[in-house]
Amino acid sequence: MRKHIFPLMALLSFLLLPLPALASESRTVEIRVARHDTLIDLCKKYLQHPEKWQTVARLNRLAQPDRLSPGQTIAVPVEMLKAVPLEARVTFLKGTGFLKQPGAGEWLPLHQGDVLPVGSSVKSGPESSIEVAFADGSQFLLRENTEISVKAAQQGVLHLLRVLYLEAGKVIARVKKATGRDSRFEIETPSALAAARGTEYRVGLDEKATTRAELLESSIGFSSMGTTIPLGVDEGSVAKFKEPPSPARKLLPPPDPVGLQESYPESPIALRFGAVEGASRYRAVLARDREGMDTVKEALLVPGEDFQVAPEADGSYFVIASSIDSYGLEGRLSQPREVVLHKVARKAPVPAVAGPLDTAQLQTTRTTITWQKVPGAARYQLQIASEPNFSSPVADAEGIEGTSYATGALTVGDYFVRLRASEQDGQVGEWSAVSSFTILQLPAPVLRQTRSAVKGWDFAWDPLQQGIACQLQLASDPGFATTILDRTQPEPQLHLESALAPGTYYVRVRGVDPQGHTGSFSQVANFSVEKPARTPYEWLGVAAVLLMFLL
Repeated sequence: MRKHIFPLMALLSFLLLPLPALASESRTVEIRVARHDTLIDLCKKYLQHPEKWQTVARLNRLAQPDRLSPGQTIAVPVEMLKAVPLEARVTFLKGTGFLKQPGAGEWLPLHQGDVLPVGSSVKSGPESSIEVAFADGSQFLLRENTEISVKAAQQGVLHLLRVLYLEAGKVIARVKKATGRDSRFEIETPSALAAARGTEYRVGLDEKATTRAELLESSIGFSSMGTTIPLGVDEGSVAKFKEPPSPARKLLPPPDPVGLQESYPESPIALRFGAVEGASRYRAVLARDREGMDTVKEALLVPGEDFQVAPEADGSYFVIASSIDSYGLEGRLSQPREVVLHKVARKAPVPAVAGPLDTAQLQTTRTTITWQKVPGAARYQLQIASEPNFSSPVADAEGIEGTSYATGALTVGDYFVRLRASEQDGQVGEWSAVSSFTILQLPAPVLRQTRSAVKGWDFAWDPLQQGIACQLQLASDPGFATTILDRTQPEPQLHLESALAPGTYYVRVRGVDPQGHTGSFSQVANFSVEKPARTPYEWLGVAAVLLMFLL
């Protein structure tokens, strides 16, 4: 026996009703009676509790429930029908989302793939969006700062039912049409009920409990406080709390981007939109996908305001915009317009070594490398090497914030210097031109004085540069195989009090830096110590000795 199921409403509809008119009053499914059907047989087939056939009889005012006529329709409340849960699963999450399980008081982090059971709640954070899909293919998208609960989600032979409760924010519903079953997708708010059978629409709730409905497909009826108005495609209406809906208003067309380029060489990007008559604001979105779910930035703009975006990575992005009128009704989204960000490699400025001058010859083992500050540079890297290819730097200093670098002690030889700048964003420039300098041996001091003093000997030489001491050596042979004195001191003179035996002596001096590096010895100077002449008393002693031998 064939039975044909027809929905209660002839057209796909969208109703906005005050909450006192319970949703369940309109949640009925009509069953067309076929030949030989009885009410008890129909209830056994379609009801969860067939024994409640009398309730169905009263609802339909059937005086003789056992006598039904072919073609007659029987209205059955949806909640009485056999049904199984309809799974709702998170299919997209951008930013942050939170889930509250049925009967729980704590919000937990939401993850893509999570299942939302009946009685659960989900909310999106700032700059976030969440898409949830039911098993039948219907979807709803939460914009940022939106909270919604799943009140019902079931399917049966005769029907599909999905009921959401919008606490705050805005939700976009895309309801898939069902063939052969009564399909309902309802969004309740604290002041209204929005129900649909196969369409795309938006429902928004503001802080004043004002509900806004915007229809994008099909035609609907819009009802509140006993007043019903027809809405067509691209029409919307506003229902304030405990007030009838406003007259149908045509939704504004989306604005067109002005001067949009196919490719942008740098970030940030300033996007502009043309004026739309009647628009008080524009909603602009830059997204990584054409649907506008994976948003990079979303903003509400006043007419004439630029949409400033700063994508971090190169790639393709999509600009989507809509117009909002003075009633707060948002029009249809524009077609996504692709823009490509391809940053031209911008090089940081190149510094130049200022000192020591190129090819300078230094007579010190330490020096300071200096350079001029270049615009935009935040830090510098400097390398010093003994080879011009810098294969093995003797110094590699990074993160220098000033414009100078003091070297450590360097040995005698040739050195090469280069440096480069980096900007605050990490962009690193090219290496500078290579500069060189040479560390020479310390110059040999010049001996100026070697003379006998009243007591001892005095030695003096020309002083070297500040910080350089001198080493003086005194020996009795010109090869300095055996040194009598070896002393290092900062003063350029030395007094030797010890008496020297008669003979020839040799003296030399050289510089010594603070690290112990030594220069060349000076020319060797020599002097003689004569045997002192005998005194008269010494001659009398000699004569006395000779006289004793003669006698």
